[in-house]
Amino acid sequence: MKPFFKAITALLFVCAAPVPSLANAADETQDIRSSIGHTFDRPDAVVVSDPVVVENEYALAGWIQGEKGGRALLHKKNGQWSVMLCSGDGIKKTKTLVNAGVPQSTAEVLVGKLAQAESGLPSSQVKMFGLFGSQQILHHEQNGHH
Repeated sequence: MKPFFKAITALLFVCAAPVPSLANAADETQDIRSSIGHTFDRPDAVVVSDPVVVENEYALAGWIQGEKGGRALLHKKNGQWSVMLCSGDGIKKTKTLVNAGVPQSTAEVLVGKLAQAESGLPSSQVKMFGLFGSQQILHHEQNGHH
């Protein structure tokens, strides 16, 4: 087979290979938002979670609830997302994520994705994410309010 045809065949094979669906990514994001809402929504104050970034079985989400805001670290275990940690700007540090149990390489990717996602947001919104006080480690069973 001539090199040109080999290249075309290889390209067609790559294009036909399964690609993770954008719908699956959207489903993950919605599951994460639902988990945060289920944990922290109140009748008088719904949590708005955006942006949400995912890497492997970990995610970071910025959130705003009324005049409060912060960021959450989530972990997917047994098919369910749960909030592991709530923080402000400290969660943007790889070391913070690693200390919470996130593998180093995953933590680095998450921090990069979060920085990229937040770079397109209004500065007033990003400032809200930094309002959360000291870090709080949460457990899956815990159902409290920010």
